[in-house]
Parts: sequence; C-alpha cells; structure tokens
Amino acid sequence: MNKRILSLCLASSLFAACASTTVQVIDKHSNLPVACATVTAVNGNVYSPAVLTNVYGEAVAPTLPIGVKALVIKKPGYDTKRVEVSP
Repeated sequence: MNKRILSLCLASSLFAACASTTVQVIDKHSNLPVACATVTAVNGNVYSPAVLTNVYGEAVAPTLPIGVKALVIKKPGYDTKRVEVSP
C-alpha cells in the first residue's frame, strides 16, 4: 500500500485568559486540506483527547495541556505524523 504524507501548520491564538491552538493538516503532495484526521497532544506517555479536522483540514484545541511535547496526526491511508512542539 502506498501511503500519503501529512503536513501540519500550527497557529496559536490568545483571547483574554483563554488560549486555543488551531492546527491545519494538509496533504504534502497535493497541498489540499485533509478532513477527518485526528490530532492528539502528547506529553510522554500521556495523550490528550483527540480533535478531528474539519473539511478545511483545521482542528481547534481549546487549550493544550501544560507540558505538551508533540502532536500526533493520524488518518487511514496516510503515514502517522509526530510533530515536536516548542514551548
């Protein structure tokens, strides 16, 4: 089976005391958004609840847990992608 590769774009927004993180998942070869991919924040062996991307490939995590080290993106037919997060 020939799997496709995911790319990830991150954007953080700060609204008053609430922080949210928007993630956009795109197909690396076609540059098209990837809908219905799961995005999970990871800290060691602790995984936060996954968020699902919409038709634009975007997922919004209301808040990322403190100490998040990486985001893991999964979708059938694609290679799983782990992206390290800088503090």
